[in-house]
Amino acid sequence: MKQLILICCFVFSLSAMGQMRQGMGMGRGNGMGMAPTPPRETKKVDMLEESLKELTKEIKLDDFQAAIIRGYLVDFKAKVDVIVATDAPDEGKMEKIEVERLKFEEQLKPILNPNQVELFEKYRKKKSKR
Repeated sequence: MKQLILICCFVFSLSAMGQMRQGMGMGRGNGMGMAPTPPRETKKVDMLEESLKELTKEIKLDDFQAAIIRGYLVDFKAKVDVIVATDAPDEGKMEKIEVERLKFEEQLKPILNPNQVELFEKYRKKKSKR
């Protein structure tokens, strides 16, 4: 979840920096009599689907498991969105998000086979090192 928040912050900061550069005359096509080029189309990334694809690849989910986990991810994202929207301090929000993440991970274990649980633990440790 921390990565999702960091990615959102990163994308937001890039967008703000890009707009600032345009206003300062450093953007694409400015200066030297060049006509400005139209902005590139950006592809929206569905973080929920990306997370599901990564989990499917890393712990070898079948279609049934992926469908169940998609539902869990939708619920998790909704809970996180509510937490983020509150006026609580960021530290309090992060603690609540961590609690929800742990609940989400506990929901996964009953639908995974023992080998997948082991793969999930390795995946989680690898993700926490990042």
